[in-house]
Amino acid sequence: MSRPGAVPRSGPALPAQRAPGAARARLGSSERSGEDHARRSRADAR
Repeated sequence: MSRPGAVPRSGPALPAQRAPGAARARLGSSERSGEDHARRSRADAR
């Protein structure tokens, strides 16, 4: 949340509506493991 880019990305236009846990997990996924982050990026690109 402290990241300036995290605020606009978590907007309503994000796929968070489809997956309520996607946006939330994305914040911690990048820190937890790079594999998780890669999955989020691929899903976001779709």
